[in-house]
Amino acid sequence: MNKKGIEDKFSTDMDAYFNGIENVDKPQNGEYNKILNLGKALANKDFSKNSNKEADF
Repeated sequence: MNKKGIEDKFSTDMDAYFNGIENVDKPQNGEYNKILNLGKALANKDFSKNSNKEADF
């Protein structure tokens, strides 16, 4: 799969994850699965929990 194809698949898989859809056709590429799992973990992380909302940037 070329780079653009992988990027499109990742985007589609993340959109499906956000919509509560688990893909039935799991890719066989171990590296892709690691990146997809990282994307899911980052999507679930609340980065604003410990932020100072009154600080000026």
